[in-house]
Amino acid sequence: KSRIFIISFPHVDFINRFSIYRNSYRILIGFYFIPASLTIEERLRPKAIFPLILKPYNSNFQNIIKVFKTITKLDEGIIINIPRKSKARLYAFPIYYIGDIL
Repeated sequence: KSRIFIISFPHVDFINRFSIYRNSYRILIGFYFIPASLTIEERLRPKAIFPLILKPYNSNFQNIIKVFKTITKLDEGIIINIPRKSKARLYAFPIYYIGDIL
């Protein structure tokens, strides 16, 4: 009988409005996650930030919600295969949300 390992991956979700190509028509919004177990110094490193979605500010927000509904399956836990090992149940869930939207 194969064992199923449990992997817990809490993260902080960051919503960022930034203006690389800012004009009256184009502002981008990024949705990122940062592993919650990192120290503040580690969180500030660019390699610690994982983009989930990058979208134009004025795009259809309902499409973004559809993506988040898919991501919620990670909250419930999904079975993943680990090559040359076994299976694992991965739980990846946000602890809290931060951002600079306003």
